[in-house]
Amino acid sequence: MAGLSKAELLNETSDLLYHLFVLLQNQGIALEEVEAVLGQRHGQSHDYSVRKEIKNY
Repeated sequence: MAGLSKAELLNETSDLLYHLFVLLQNQGIALEEVEAVLGQRHGQSHDYSVRKEIKNY
């Protein structure tokens, strides 16, 4: 997907998130549960509104 335009990437991301949210809802999984698992994996909770810049992407 290296050659996608920003608009194409936004469309693909929207589709991905939509289907992920449908799956989570169907399985009775709240986003807070996913956040808790991420916190356990990384040993801390995160404030995603403040994050480091991603480099070397």
